[in-house]
Amino acid sequence: MIRDGQLHASQMEVAVFSNSTQQWHVALACGTFTYHDTPSFTLEWTTPSGQSVSSSQYKEGQFLLLLDNPVSGGSYICHVPHSSASVACLHGNSTDVSSTVVVDDVKTRLTLLEAVNQQLKGSVMELEAEKQQLKESVMELKAENGQLKGHLDEANVMISNVSKHLLKQDNQTIARIDSVSSLLSQHLNDERTKRVSFLATYLNDSTPSDEDVLIPTTVLNNQGNGYNPATGKFTAPYNGTYCFMASLCAHGSGHDIDVCLMVDGKPELYVYTHISSAKSIDAASLQALVSVPAGQSVWLQANSDNNQFLNCNSFSGFLVSYDL
Repeated sequence: MIRDGQLHASQMEVAVFSNSTQQWHVALACGTFTYHDTPSFTLEWTTPSGQSVSSSQYKEGQFLLLLDNPVSGGSYICHVPHSSASVACLHGNSTDVSSTVVVDDVKTRLTLLEAVNQQLKGSVMELEAEKQQLKESVMELKAENGQLKGHLDEANVMISNVSKHLLKQDNQTIARIDSVSSLLSQHLNDERTKRVSFLATYLNDSTPSDEDVLIPTTVLNNQGNGYNPATGKFTAPYNGTYCFMASLCAHGSGHDIDVCLMVDGKPELYVYTHISSAKSIDAASLQALVSVPAGQSVWLQANSDNNQFLNCNSFSGFLVSYDL
């Protein structure tokens, strides 16, 4: 019901932003009611042109009317519709309870301008914060670049000193040193520019047969494009030492996790666990550092017919270091 039996209409000092129109609106408030939640009725308003419109929303005991832009000045009257008098708990179910607020054109423009100004200030502050973050990121990149340049300078000095020492040798030795210098330079460049890693999950077949390749089809990372989700195999793009990992989950009493890591068709590492009758789910993992020549493939392979996997399996790997 109305708190003191009377309606009180007023123009809100602060404009209201509407998500539906994406605009700021001058808002008129009428109340005050004692309902905590939105009532089952609404107040109606009579505009200066005589048009009857319903309230836009209910908030904290007051019905709000968001005025269309541009705002029409004049008298706005709020009242309870006759059909809602009893629901609104008016004395004697009267529909004569109303309140009038006079809207001034100049005041409404100032209210809207103030709201837009505050919004712009907020946007400027956000832009300043983003600008500061960008400055910090640039400074971090400069620091990293300085460290990298320092490492390259040290490597170049080392190569230069070795070259000077060996220039006293015969032409064959000099040729070999030039070759080594070129390889070192290429290696340093590879370390800076070439990255290899992959992560794939979700097996295409949860019950593979013995010697079937486990094929995770959802690729979350494939830097260097070494992993093929169609075959489940990773092919090394460069000679080097690689780290391979697998996380395997299985379910069903009496089933196993029986998998081996294959390198160029040969088993490199096995993982095995049996799900006892007291368990319904088990997990296992493997990790191996392997020297793999460029073009050679690595994959996971079922080692029996008794595997029954869940979807939370993954196969991943990354290049640890290049071979010169």
